[in-house]
Formats: sequence, C-alpha cells, structure tokens
Amino acid sequence: MQTIKWELTPYCNLHCRHCGAESKHKRKILSLEENKIIANMLKEQGVTSIRFITKETCMYPHWLDLFDYISEMGIRIMLITNGTLLTESILERLYACNIDLIAISLEGISSKTNDYVRGEGVFERIMTMMDIVRKMNHKYGYDLPVGIQLNLTQMNWCEVDDMIDFCNSLPINVLSIGSVIATGNAKFNREICLEHKQAVSAAYKIIENYQKIEKKQFFLNFKLFSTYETIYANLINNTELLPTVHKCSVVDSLFEVMSDGSLCRCNLLEDEGVISDEDLSAGSIYDYDVNSEAVSEDKVEKWLGYRNSGFCQKCFFREDCNLCLLTSQRSEELSEQKKICEEYYNKIMALKEMVYEGKCLFGINERTFVKEYKDYMKLTNAFSGDVTFYGKDCDVIRLLMQTESVTDLEKYEELIVRLLLYDMLKIKNKG
Repeated sequence: MQTIKWELTPYCNLHCRHCGAESKHKRKILSLEENKIIANMLKEQGVTSIRFITKETCMYPHWLDLFDYISEMGIRIMLITNGTLLTESILERLYACNIDLIAISLEGISSKTNDYVRGEGVFERIMTMMDIVRKMNHKYGYDLPVGIQLNLTQMNWCEVDDMIDFCNSLPINVLSIGSVIATGNAKFNREICLEHKQAVSAAYKIIENYQKIEKKQFFLNFKLFSTYETIYANLINNTELLPTVHKCSVVDSLFEVMSDGSLCRCNLLEDEGVISDEDLSAGSIYDYDVNSEAVSEDKVEKWLGYRNSGFCQKCFFREDCNLCLLTSQRSEELSEQKKICEEYYNKIMALKEMVYEGKCLFGINERTFVKEYKDYMKLTNAFSGDVTFYGKDCDVIRLLMQTESVTDLEKYEELIVRLLLYDMLKIKNKG
C-alpha cells in the first residue's frame, strides 16, 4: 500500500449542512509520541503518502509537529481542510513540509452562498487565508500547492457564470468540482442538493468559461462526472479532464487510520447503515498489517453483485469499477448511476457513428503520448497508462495521428472503441 488516509481528530470547528463525515463516533485522540509510532509503522509497511482527512486536522493540537516528523521521514503529505484555522505562521510551517497539496473546501464564491452551507464568516476567513498565500508565494518565489474543492449546490447555482474568473484570481493550482449528495447532514438539508442533470449543465458552463481563459492558473477537474461523462466531455470540448473509474475503499481493502489508532474501512459509512459496524472495522493499527486482505471474498462478491445486471454487464470498465457502497447498496441511487453510465456510453458511440458517416474526424489527442517500436506501438496517457497495439492497429493509429481523413474506420470498430474508452481520441471538425 502506498497511500493511506489518516483522521487525527474526531472534532471539527464547523457544522456544515452537507457534511458526510460528522459521525456520532467520538473517538479519543492520541499523543504526539503515540502518533509518531503510528507514522513509523506506516513507513515500515510501505506507505509513501498520507492524506489527512476529516474531521478538521488543524484541531489536533500537535498536527504541525507530526507533519514535520512525517515530512522528515520522506512521506508525502496531502491536507484536506476547511481552511479557517490556517494562519500565516501555520502556512510558514507548511512551506517547510514540502506538502503535496492543501485542499480547501468551498461551497460558493460569496459569503451569501458559501456561508449558508459552512457557517457565518467562513468565506471571509478563507479569502484572508488566500491573501496570505499570495503574499507568501511572492516572498518565497514559488507556489504553495493549494487546491479548491467546490461543490455545486442550489445556493451557488446563480454563481456558475462567475466561478472560473473568481477561482482564476486565487493562488490555487487545482479546482475540483463536485456536487452534494443526500447523505450525512445533507439528508436533513436537501434544499442545497442539485439534481445530477442540473449539476452537469452547470459543469458544461464552467468548462466553456475555463476554455476562454488565455492564462489558466489552475487545473480543472470534475468529481461529479462518471468515467463515461468525463470521456464524453473531453471529446466534445477538447478538454483535458482526467477520467477516473469508481473506487470503493471497503471493496479495495483500503483503510483509514482513525484518531484513536483504530482502522476503519470508510468513515463516511459509519452512520449510514449500509453495511455493519463489524464490516467497517478493521481492528487496530497496532496489530494489523495494512497491506493484508481484509474483506472476505464472499462479502466482496455480494457488494459487487450490481455488476451482473443491466448496463454493467457490458461496461468496458466492469472489472475495475467498484461503486461507492452508498450507491451500490441503495437501489434508487444504483439505478440512477447505471442510467447515467449508459446514457453517456451511448453518446460516445453516437459520436463514433458521426465519424463513420463522415460528419467529423477522429484524431489522437494531445494528452496521449505515442511511441513506436519495431513490431508494435505503445500509447500512454494519465488515465489508461501504457497500452500496446500490434499489426494493422498500428497502421490505423498512424493515420489517426495525421491531419487527413481516415476512411472506412468502421472496419476497425474494436480498435476505435478501445481508443475512445481509453480516452485517447479527439474529435476534429471536417475540413
């Protein structure tokens, strides 16, 4: 295991209307020395990166000292935080930690929209923190890696047109757009939740505005998109969004280290009643090897049963897709997710037919690296990694790399579908 999540404290200084991690489980917290022992154990077991997650890491009294210790061990650090406790002196310390990313959560680009969800005064505090980051970037001559996690809601729907310009004015490297689902606190505040089609409509407007910016300050990503939605968006917009296949930490036998040293397979499931507390618990970090297989094959087979019906049976990503149990174990949510995947798969295939009909052209996109060898060709991108092609497929790929039209592509249907779903093609206007 290379990356693990760690929750240092069961406490948060905010009470957000949408929080999915505000658990009834109030575990104790450990001393700095106890957490250093845990860090040593993680290092010994091959952990190279730690993501400090919910609740609010900055409320743990020794978190900066622990960060210094972990950084000196050569372990990379990612901090997910609400940002309200990040002062200038704290940010000075984080510069020295060689931190991978500080991910700040926002629910709007104004006090009115953000603070409705996160609480009064939060937006102003985040903007003050951003001003400090901007000043420190100038002081040190390089950028502290800061990202924004922005959820689309009914409250900030009116701000969609201005989101890109606003975020481009901030000292950030990444903007990740998500949406609020009706779990956790959001079950009792459904007025903030957008329908998925609304969120997708807003996302396309955000993409449109992002492409208009000549000097982009940040990389744009969408957590709310499924794999097929991202590939389709890249095809029709010529964007460079990174697709991801659904993953579930429970099914994948991953763990989160909790504040008392216990191991939990997913703290977001603790109060949802989707699976039992016994299935969620993975014992203690002191007597458990985080590289061990933790979930029985029978249980995994049961949780992945959704793959055996409907669109999932023919899905290109069937063997790799592990839907979140909040989706796969709830019939209504599962049905909706399958419809979304099928809808966008069909849209991708419809684009393929338009190319076959000569209405537009395919080409190898710029985010795919091509390397030729004597008897084969290797195509590489961030989504699919290395994919090897042989024989006639290589001839077709060479043609797709050129500017002229490639005729009779329907003869190479299997290859074209693979390239599409590997996110390696782009659409070019004819002529």
